[in-house]
Amino acid sequence: MHFGLIGYPLTHSFSKKLFDKKFSNHIPQATYENFSIKNITSFPSLIKNNPSLKGLNVTTPYKKKIIPYLHFLDSSAKNVQSVNTITLHEKKYIGYNTDSKAFEISLKTWLPKPYTAFQALILGTGGAARAVGQACKNLCIAHQYVSRNPKSSQYSYQNLMENPNLIQRYKLVIQCTPLGMYPNSTPFLPFPYKYIQHMHYLYDLIYNPRLTFFLKKGLQKGAKVKNGYEMLCLQAKYAWKIWKL
Repeated sequence: MHFGLIGYPLTHSFSKKLFDKKFSNHIPQATYENFSIKNITSFPSLIKNNPSLKGLNVTTPYKKKIIPYLHFLDSSAKNVQSVNTITLHEKKYIGYNTDSKAFEISLKTWLPKPYTAFQALILGTGGAARAVGQACKNLCIAHQYVSRNPKSSQYSYQNLMENPNLIQRYKLVIQCTPLGMYPNSTPFLPFPYKYIQHMHYLYDLIYNPRLTFFLKKGLQKGAKVKNGYEMLCLQAKYAWKIWKL
């Protein structure tokens, strides 16, 4: 049995380490491989060249781009139009999303109750951000997306910069972009960190590095911070169940 991860680049990912350990302990004959593909159009040839593949994880930037290449979407992926887990069986490719459930569980272990007391800013509008939005919806947390190119219902980063009242209103801020991820950990979002206070909760889906610029700035302001490592482990656990291992 063969499994793997597709994305680009993959130097930041801990997924192989997690699954290598699981396979070693439970299914030593199974293998896990990183497939760093520069374009999603390489997906069909990857499948053709690896006929023993039974399942894949999907990471940045292909969680939405992979969808046209799949035969079916599970409801978990259909709801957010984002895929991070695939099963390959009898030439049928089925997409799932375990990010949303993993984030929801991780958030519940961290935020104080009642969750409805929080409003959330979701930084980014990609596949991971959509999964986070679904988790917030499940917990009845009012949320708003922030984008560099906002739609009419979204905030721009300039809106945040110009309006400190917005930052005071939204006590939960969730960073869902790849900015600040290893090895290129220098870039950061144009976020008004000066308005962050001790009552804020900052969650960054990035787990490598352990403390991103986003989280470091939050700590400097006395905010509570959390990275995405727990979410990574949880989504891997749910992918394991989907693969029926």
